[in-house]
Amino acid sequence: SRRLEPEDARRYRSPCLIAEVCPGPGGLELTKKEGMEEVPYMTQPHQAGISAADFENLQASMRGQALNSAAPDYNAARTVFNGMIDRHPAVIARCAGVSDVMRALECGVSRLLPISIRCGGHSVPGFSVCEGGIMLDLTPMSSVYVDPAGKAARAEGGVNWGQFDLETQAFGLATTGGLVRSTGIAGLTL
Repeated sequence: SRRLEPEDARRYRSPCLIAEVCPGPGGLELTKKEGMEEVPYMTQPHQAGISAADFENLQASMRGQALNSAAPDYNAARTVFNGMIDRHPAVIARCAGVSDVMRALECGVSRLLPISIRCGGHSVPGFSVCEGGIMLDLTPMSSVYVDPAGKAARAEGGVNWGQFDLETQAFGLATTGGLVRSTGIAGLTL
């Protein structure tokens, strides 16, 4: 692999360096590196899914929850702001921390599954939920750390603008950002 340069701004490598995430006609596309075959776009139906054993292994390796379609809160967890988006991920990984994100990514990439990331679920085109792959739900990761002396804040990937504003305003701080409180700061920032 090579170091990313500024001209590579629209091309990112996964943490395990075996795949690339690039814009595609239907959304983000996960492609194996070094000329190997493509994985379907996250918006196209994907038949392979994940085996029961692989699901149980993922679930056991996470602090957060791993949900499949049999889970009682699966439908609520896959619902996004745009009610016209009706995609069904094979697994929803409700990540409690960075290690959960790493485990879910490893599971999806190693099985060549589409991967989507939900920060606030406010994506109008529905990029936060994939069909037949692994959806990383970062909403449980919602901590905001404010440094009033440095006039800075650090937020986890699942924080929305309402949560961020609540924490920073407690210290008399404000920032420019989204206008809708339910918009995820990570998704809007990207």
